[in-house]
Amino acid sequence: ENDERHKKYFSGKDEAECLEKAAAYVEKIRRIVGNITPDSTIPEILREKLSRDFKKNYINEPGYAASLGTIRSIETGLLGMIPIREIDEEQMDLYLQSLTSYSNHMIQRIYQMLRMAFEIAKERHIIKKNIMTNWDLRCPKSEKRDRKIRGLREDEQQKLVHYLQNYEPPYGRTNHCLQLLLELYT
Repeated sequence: ENDERHKKYFSGKDEAECLEKAAAYVEKIRRIVGNITPDSTIPEILREKLSRDFKKNYINEPGYAASLGTIRSIETGLLGMIPIREIDEEQMDLYLQSLTSYSNHMIQRIYQMLRMAFEIAKERHIIKKNIMTNWDLRCPKSEKRDRKIRGLREDEQQKLVHYLQNYEPPYGRTNHCLQLLLELYT
């Protein structure tokens, strides 16, 4: 792990007993660390973290599903299959540059997840240095303009409700008035 050798000795009556003790020790370490190994990728680390948070009720089902969607978009990118310990600043910079076609909201979600994955990897001693703390690897900005979204004013809502209550669709067309009213009132 981390190109460092750690020695652990086991003693017993015979070789089989020593191997049993070694296997038990490895299993104990694996339970402490979870499924995260030195060869884990960013998506694997994030899935493990989210799974633990979901089981402990830190995140709810919709948040968990949205986060899994963000992980899938990381997985399909340039860094999805590379072990986290092999990722350098240049690769990360290229990946961050490739995100500019996404919306600013999606870029921020991906960037936060990347920072979290590297922080976990540093805590677990998979990497020595968290490259995401480098000042040059800042969160990119989208090439798309942010859309300004506003809700309906009260008088606009009343007009819409009045129109929908009196609307008669043409023959053979589906009437979506109830769906629109339900969306408006929820």
